[in-house]
Amino acid sequence: MPIQAITKQKVTLTVPEALADAYNERAAKLGHTLEAEMVSRLVRCMDYTAGSPIYITDEQRNMLSQIAGRLIATPQDLLTWAHNISTMKVQGVEVTLDQRLLSRIEGRRFGQSLASTIKRETVEGLERSVGLR
Repeated sequence: MPIQAITKQKVTLTVPEALADAYNERAAKLGHTLEAEMVSRLVRCMDYTAGSPIYITDEQRNMLSQIAGRLIATPQDLLTWAHNISTMKVQGVEVTLDQRLLSRIEGRRFGQSLASTIKRETVEGLERSVGLR
């Protein structure tokens, strides 16, 4: 199998001083050159082409991880967690709860966990539906 050559292209950029300073500081902390740090960032962001991307800081990601009770390291981790907190399963039947409903439930927990509140309300609602309450 032939070895595919990696071609490189030298590009000259004019960037604001504050941007260069921020990348220089980050590069120094990591023991990289300014060029290596900028190339590393460009490579990591290459596939993110959204018109309105969502960027979060490490501090914000750590807060999300604390809220989730698990490590949120990738966009897929975040999407999986968001799906899981808005979906419940009863006897194999999956029900997705919209954010408006979750917000209203949150205000009616009265010191109980969200899980126990949803469990209680689901059972009581089904019992009312079939005439047991």
